[in-house]
Amino acid sequence: MVSLRSMPFGRLAVFAVVIIALVVSVGLLATSAFARERGPASNHAATSQVGGEMVVGGRARTYQLLRPVAVKPGVALPLVVVLHGGFGTGSGAIVQGNWRAAVATHGFVVVAPDGVARSWNAGLCCGPAVAQGVDDVGFVVALVHRISGQLDIDPRRIYATGISNGGMMAYRLACEASGLFAAAAPVAATLPVACDQATPVSILHIHGLADRNVPFAGGFPTVAFQRNPPDYPPVLAGLASWASIDRCGSPTTVTTGKVATWTWRNCQPGIAVQLITISDGGHSWPGGQRMALILDPPSRALDATSTIWNFFAAHPKA
Repeated sequence: MVSLRSMPFGRLAVFAVVIIALVVSVGLLATSAFARERGPASNHAATSQVGGEMVVGGRARTYQLLRPVAVKPGVALPLVVVLHGGFGTGSGAIVQGNWRAAVATHGFVVVAPDGVARSWNAGLCCGPAVAQGVDDVGFVVALVHRISGQLDIDPRRIYATGISNGGMMAYRLACEASGLFAAAAPVAATLPVACDQATPVSILHIHGLADRNVPFAGGFPTVAFQRNPPDYPPVLAGLASWASIDRCGSPTTVTTGKVATWTWRNCQPGIAVQLITISDGGHSWPGGQRMALILDPPSRALDATSTIWNFFAAHPKA
């Protein structure tokens, strides 16, 4: 555990300012975000959300499990791992993406784990999880196996998604646990690790071109919550890596208003690689809730959660 007493004064000051800003902004937005996420009462009646805890690598780890209440006997359900961004939580990620409504409508299971000190060790990024060398791949894989032992989960329909630090973690899972995951959908992220041992996984990447925290073109962010943020690789470089892994050809692009969709052609059978960009989109979950005032307002040009689920539903394990 990183001790605040051991931090240099400058780093401690930056850390304190970020925490205070997040607490104030989350407090101002939490009530309205939760009210919007609740939606129809039927969404809550049709779903169940409970917290869980397990020990992995000597650490107590926590998570939120969201599932439909009514399930037909003998029907195995898809599982979506939803990974929060830096300074977030699993319960917050469920609200941010309106996942309760999606589970009520489509009947899949969501597990939303909590990172160590609200961060994930995605390799290049971020925070205490990287500093402490936390094995988050091992944790998420163990969590998937645990949920699969408790519920009837379809092993061909296990997916990962997340935003920012969580999106990078989704990429790392696709790279390092590609035998487990059928598809991954990072949002406002970039590929943070060498992905040279991966087997084919379908990839959907969603990114706002006005994102200043994780720039689409790569490089150092102009807005950051870390004192020394990394030099991020370009989004297209990561997708080129996945296009190679998935044996795809070149991409085609279709633009409708603010939304451009890149689709790589002739991938391995049953596999797809897609990129969706929003011309004026910032660092946010499109169509979702704004969880803090210091984050960009979500674009309304795209419903990321519905788009991601449709992609997942079309791409079971090949």
